[in-house]
Amino acid sequence: MTTISEAEQALSFVDSEDRDTWVKMAMALKSEFGEEGYDVWDRWSRGSERYRASAAKSTWQSVGYGSVRLPTLFNAAIKAGWRNTKGGYNPNPEEAALRKVAHEKRMATEEKERECRQKKAVAMATKLIADSELKEHAYLRSKQMPLEKGFVHISGDLVIPMRNVRNELVGAQIISAGDNAWVKMFVPGTRAKGACYRIGNRRASNLILVEGYATGLTVYNASKFMNLDVSVLVCFSAGNLVAVSDLLKCKAGVFADNDASKAGELAAQKTKFPYAMSKTEGHDANDDLREYGILHVAQIVGQIVRNMK
Repeated sequence: MTTISEAEQALSFVDSEDRDTWVKMAMALKSEFGEEGYDVWDRWSRGSERYRASAAKSTWQSVGYGSVRLPTLFNAAIKAGWRNTKGGYNPNPEEAALRKVAHEKRMATEEKERECRQKKAVAMATKLIADSELKEHAYLRSKQMPLEKGFVHISGDLVIPMRNVRNELVGAQIISAGDNAWVKMFVPGTRAKGACYRIGNRRASNLILVEGYATGLTVYNASKFMNLDVSVLVCFSAGNLVAVSDLLKCKAGVFADNDASKAGELAAQKTKFPYAMSKTEGHDANDDLREYGILHVAQIVGQIVRNMK
């Protein structure tokens, strides 16, 4: 039976700089060894110049069991030059059966824990919204939308409800004032994948997907400036923009963020929907609003709507 020390020895051959590989190795170790795999993965992760303890911990907590298994780790190690003197990773039928049973138990436990966290997130989000009122907020003023109103909690935080495509509340994003910047976080346990926040009428003729809340408000206001019948879905991240698009049964467009990493554009391309974005690297729609004005953003929105026809 493959031990965790053997897995760690193989993992040491794998480059920890590539994020996709980094996440897959976490999933493989967690699927096979449960929480015992964290220390192995974390020690290996520390070899990356980009290592951050907080990011490693949150990533480990976010990955589930099952989708990536231990053979993925060993295959990556073999490609990187690792050779197992024991003849490679090839579990015998008895070992495979034991691992399958242990894996199924872990998955069942994980599912129950996930459902519990999600129920708590819905309850907390419901309470946050109930304790909020629609009014102006400093975050929106900082985004050059001083008259825009959002759900402002009694604590002063801005609360953005998150719903699935069936319009069921699944959690919330909270935006609060940090020391030098705005801090964004999800209510713990929020099922973020596939969650969104709609701005505008769901019966609108045109639907545009965006990443962030301020971006969504900007795009919606720009569409009104052009007298376009548009509804906006805020998806909260580039990756989730793709997840939301997969759940839609209608045509849509995307106003992508022009990230230096190209993450926003790549996500927009994966949706298969028509998309456009700022010509300025590092800008989203709201950055364009603050630098170039509402007309500039409205012209890009108009381009997206035309391409949807």
